[in-house]
Amino acid sequence: MSCLAPLTPSLWARLAQDRRGTSAIEFALVAPVFVILLCATVLLGQAFYTASSLQWAVEATTRDLMIDRHLTEAEFEQRLRTLVSQLSTAEFQVAYASTIYGEIPVTEVTTQVTYPVSIPLVAPFDLTWTIETHAARPLSG
Repeated sequence: MSCLAPLTPSLWARLAQDRRGTSAIEFALVAPVFVILLCATVLLGQAFYTASSLQWAVEATTRDLMIDRHLTEAEFEQRLRTLVSQLSTAEFQVAYASTIYGEIPVTEVTTQVTYPVSIPLVAPFDLTWTIETHAARPLSG
């Protein structure tokens, strides 16, 4: 004799009308999606905070470039790397171009930033953006 009752039509009808546990099933279906969206929101927020912080670091270092006539590109990049190391682990490359507008020497600084983002259950990807600044250099005197 089996300990399981046969699945008769009346038992099916009784099981179909029983609503206990439906909240737990709904939670089990919705919770993983909610947690992934929450993680994605936090990680993307962190990426945009990093972008804003790096923008600030580039602009702050560019102000040093405007003030200090003797600041070289290597020193500029070292100051920038020091500031960025305190803010983020994002990778970046810096390119310089010197031009003259009228009689004013200007250094154009272009920084290409790459920030890796890894959201659970989503393929990892990189956010890449460019920061461009112009620094009027002090005249020799």
